[in-house]
Amino acid sequence: MKKPVILLLPIIVAGCAYNQKPVVDTYNVDPVQYDKDYGECLTISENYDVSEDVKVNATNAAIVGTATGALAGWELDNAGGGALIGLAVGAAAGAGAGAAVAKEKQAYVLRECLVQRGYNVLDHKSSNTKNVTIQNPS
Repeated sequence: MKKPVILLLPIIVAGCAYNQKPVVDTYNVDPVQYDKDYGECLTISENYDVSEDVKVNATNAAIVGTATGALAGWELDNAGGGALIGLAVGAAAGAGAGAAVAKEKQAYVLRECLVQRGYNVLDHKSSNTKNVTIQNPS
């Protein structure tokens, strides 16, 4: 059981490693105002609830992992043991993937906030952010 957990460690850690700092064209930008806006947008992005992404991904992966583990275990005459291993591995992998998706959505919220405040954010668009809605706080 130790090997699957060790192999999943990079996936789990990846959820914490997403680069959130946006690339902004700062030509003709007041650095003091940008720092203020960046701080406010960062606070807004940190309000995005990551728990739902983690929970959904962990649940889905646990279901798939349990079924896959049961099938693999059935081949080895231990479907129950295989299902338990699949459940644990699937849940861990799903939680890591969910954390990565959530961090990416937080980064999107940060970038969208800066764009709405008039900044030219060069790394703004992402494919995993279709279901994120930004509301203007004012």
